[in-house]
Amino acid sequence: HYALETLGLRKSGRKIALLGEMLELGAEGGRYHQSILDSCKGLDGIITVGQGFANTEPQGGDNFWGHYDVAADIDLGELARLLKDGDVILVKGSNKVFWVNNFVAAIAEALRS
Repeated sequence: HYALETLGLRKSGRKIALLGEMLELGAEGGRYHQSILDSCKGLDGIITVGQGFANTEPQGGDNFWGHYDVAADIDLGELARLLKDGDVILVKGSNKVFWVNNFVAAIAEALRS
């Protein structure tokens, strides 16, 4: 929650969170994933990834940019087109959701293209 709260405090640029499911939560996962989304009310864009977020209800309306079963389903070219200079993106989730697939490097490459 602290990373999301800190992101929400930024004064300039849009604040965007790419949230991957937290695989380590087990049976309590649904409640915790909803709690994370509830912390996103001050953000400008939210994208969720994974089954942990599949049955959650995003708050705030048009700041919810979509849910994907796996990170590979996100069209990084389209995401890059949505982003503007000054936007800040927080990528947070279990290693198996983003990090083992070099997801952040792929976003950076899409932004350079």
